[in-house]
Amino acid sequence: MPPPPPSYPASAAARLGHQVEKFRFVSEPTHSAATVPIQRTQRGGGRSRNAAKLQQQIRTQQQQAQGRFAASAPKHAKAVRKGAARRARQAEEKRRMKATYLGLDPEHSWQEIIDGDHHEHGAQTFDEGLHAPPAEEYAEYGFDSAEAMKESHSEPGYLESAKNARAQVANSLGERMDSAFLAGIHSTATRHRRTDPNFRPGYRDTGDRGVNVSYNADPDYAPGAPKQALAEVDPEVAKPFTVPEDAEHLFGQNDELDYHRAPTATGDEDNLGIWFKPKSKKAVKRHADKIFSDYYSGLKDKNTEREKLVHIAATHRRLENLHPFRDGNSRTNRLLLHKMLVENRMTPAILGNPLQVHLQSNEEWADTLHAGMGKWREARQEQNRR
Repeated sequence: MPPPPPSYPASAAARLGHQVEKFRFVSEPTHSAATVPIQRTQRGGGRSRNAAKLQQQIRTQQQQAQGRFAASAPKHAKAVRKGAARRARQAEEKRRMKATYLGLDPEHSWQEIIDGDHHEHGAQTFDEGLHAPPAEEYAEYGFDSAEAMKESHSEPGYLESAKNARAQVANSLGERMDSAFLAGIHSTATRHRRTDPNFRPGYRDTGDRGVNVSYNADPDYAPGAPKQALAEVDPEVAKPFTVPEDAEHLFGQNDELDYHRAPTATGDEDNLGIWFKPKSKKAVKRHADKIFSDYYSGLKDKNTEREKLVHIAATHRRLENLHPFRDGNSRTNRLLLHKMLVENRMTPAILGNPLQVHLQSNEEWADTLHAGMGKWREARQEQNRR
């Protein structure tokens, strides 16, 4: 008895080969030639011819497959080379960006973290509260003593957390930003505050009745006419208002102020406030994602460095006016500002007073950023000379 026919393989060519093998088994005589009917022999001969035809089909298919592979091989090799070259360019660009972003070494990087106006106090300015008003003025600021005023301005661990967040951003260069990324950077930048019972991490919520920051519009404090800046504030997230005389330099949440009824500021006032309207966490995250989405879509048609700089300035101002967190907004947004600058072949910036962002228009803030990048380059040159 002939062996059983093999099971069907997967490929079409192999299946045809199986049919040929099957015909071979069938056509082999199982009796002597004398006992095989003539009709059966002829039928077997027909099957042999079919087997030959199937074998020819197999050879044809194999030749065709080899021809297609030979034709596609150069295109495939070219695609592989292009992919490898693209990945190499991306890796090189990321190395370039990281070298720029971390251009100030650990000993000097505090200069882009601490406000330029307070550089005279050194790296520990915010950790030790060295930027507090003069000690003899404690009573004017509502404190019982100079020590209490200094303690209220101190934030131990500020610099270390900021440097850790800076390193986190450096590792993300070239990656897209969204609300989750923003929250992650803020978490790292404020990690030292976790033991503070008055600190609430994460996005602000409707439980925050509304926080605000107020400014003296004196040109020495915030150069630039604020009219255009206030006109550019998104009314969905913030409201410029006139600060009452008895609430000058107000910062934080004030239950005595009715922000809804406070007169909307036009820019002509001496004392201005920006009220960051109460939002649910979900709404805050939605606004943040919209800001980042607009940033990336709007960047596509920006060709010159100036166009990109104004676009980055507008994005930074929108993040500041959203005020997504109860505290730690300025330090977090500044790190993302530097990420946007470096990713567009610019440099980080040393900003004298980052809070000017609220009282300057997009164009004016772009000018401030340009000047701040110049100061950063000077700091790097000074670092390299030492």
